[in-house]
Amino acid sequence: MNRETQEELGALFALDLLKDRERAVFAGAMRDDPRLRAFTDELCETAALLACCDGEQSPAPGLKQRLQDRIGREPAPGAPPPRSPRFLPLLGWAAAACFAGLALWLGQLYYAARQENDLLARAQSLTDTALRSAQYRVEAEQIIHRHELQEARRQLARLDEQPLALADLRITTCKALTDHAPQAVALTVWHQNGQSGLFVTDHLPTLPPDRDYQLWIFDPQHPAPLNAGVFQVNPATGRAEFLFQSTRPIGPATRFAVSLEHKGGAPQAEGPLVLASD
Repeated sequence: MNRETQEELGALFALDLLKDRERAVFAGAMRDDPRLRAFTDELCETAALLACCDGEQSPAPGLKQRLQDRIGREPAPGAPPPRSPRFLPLLGWAAAACFAGLALWLGQLYYAARQENDLLARAQSLTDTALRSAQYRVEAEQIIHRHELQEARRQLARLDEQPLALADLRITTCKALTDHAPQAVALTVWHQNGQSGLFVTDHLPTLPPDRDYQLWIFDPQHPAPLNAGVFQVNPATGRAEFLFQSTRPIGPATRFAVSLEHKGGAPQAEGPLVLASD
């Protein structure tokens, strides 16, 4: 069955002029040919519109026979065979292609927006983490400072409990020994009865994070200097001030010195001496 025959049978189908057997055969052809089905559906819609406009009318007598005779008749030589309009199926395909393109474009926009949202969420999470870390660091520094302040107050209280006499105090000055801190000076006030003292220094350079200054007490009774604590200086002024106490009983201290050590200090002086008393 060629295309022209199918189209003419479609016209008969739309006008409900096919017999039961012919109608069943044509219905099977429409199931196998989507284009034939689309064409026939358009004819059915047109026939329905005509029926609505003109009212219910019976086909002219002999119309079916004339159509069937035309199906069996060859077209006249040179005469172009009648063609039904073909742009309607193409219009449907074009609409489907446009819809697919629009769906693809919207999908790309959605994916890009989702990626941007994910990046913003990760950036916000990193910012929150950095903020919490900074808060914890500040709180830790405050705790350390409070602890140091409390310890200094306890040491001052112990000094206040003991009667001070000028004879019990030994004041010494420390001078720079190397080019590390040519302008640095220091002062120590040693309380012999309390076995404790006050150390004040100025114009010392700020150290890197892996280094500390360490104060030592030199006593002739001990072969090695005694550790009096580690300290850092104020980065803006190079100043440090703290109370210290001897770890062992000593006699009148004759000398104090400051060395440059690794972070946390050393059990024995290892680094170079930067300050020392006369």
